[in-house]
Amino acid sequence: MEREDFNGSFAGVGITVMEYYKNIIIVSILPESSADKSGKFHKGDVIVAVDDEYVKDKPLMYVVRKIRGSHGSEVKISVERGGKLMEPVTLVRERIEIPSVKAVDIDEQTTLLKISRFDRHTPILVFEEINSRVGSRLFLHDFTKKNFIIDLRGNPGGLLESVLSITSFFSDNPDDVMTILKGRESEQVITVGNRGDFSSSIYKGIFNDLHFVILVDRWSASASEIFAGIIQDWGKAKIIGVPTFGKGSVQNVFVLKDRDGLHLTIAEYFVGNGRKKVNGVGISPDILVENSPACDEEADIFSERKLADIKHDKQLQRAMEVLKQDK
Repeated sequence: MEREDFNGSFAGVGITVMEYYKNIIIVSILPESSADKSGKFHKGDVIVAVDDEYVKDKPLMYVVRKIRGSHGSEVKISVERGGKLMEPVTLVRERIEIPSVKAVDIDEQTTLLKISRFDRHTPILVFEEINSRVGSRLFLHDFTKKNFIIDLRGNPGGLLESVLSITSFFSDNPDDVMTILKGRESEQVITVGNRGDFSSSIYKGIFNDLHFVILVDRWSASASEIFAGIIQDWGKAKIIGVPTFGKGSVQNVFVLKDRDGLHLTIAEYFVGNGRKKVNGVGISPDILVENSPACDEEADIFSERKLADIKHDKQLQRAMEVLKQDK
């Protein structure tokens, strides 16, 4: 299941959930998905049971894993709506394709780039979204016309190779340190110059002069912290938000015979030329901005959330201000 996420797809029913006051809430329903076609689910429904197992007291990822499964298999979901228990609904799991990168133009000069995870498709998606806005052809960029906000809030991480490929877009100095992987007996220093993958060698430093800021929150973890920490260390952009999660360990995933997985921690990573520690510490933003809990009438979490909600998103508001001030 986790490897499917890293490939940008998984088998599910087409609902997005979040944990809110210890309830697992449906916050969006993918159009044309099995959940959507059933007509039985609404945004704001509270998931009560999955395959007749009571899950209201279970962690978010436990419930997500219960709902997901193999393509073509069935899952039964029970929800509460307005305090009333609804009839269980049996759905067929199907292949769900969700891009890891979404972009929206806030105004003529500013684009929000939301990276939800770092999978194997993320580097080319990031390149395409930025490249399409700063130049018509490769290497013919006009960085004076555009500002970017790279949103890593809620991004739990992903593939190390993916985030390092993207990070290499922002430096043309071969000696710049991206990360140090420190194991029990040795360490590996990864620089811009010794990255050997195709995208790093071709696109190295292509967005070196990009004008951007990064948004983070307490759920920005692992690969998100690598990217934010490196960019902060290099002085390429300001980090806005609240301190990040603090997951600075490198893990290999081994698939077992029953399709379960074993995570084996093999190293701790440090980021940037300053060897910034992340594990247990997180990345501290340059500009601390708390967002108000989305629980009032105007910021109803059960409504369809906009990718860029300028009216309610204080961190996004501050990012816009910083971009204008620094221009």
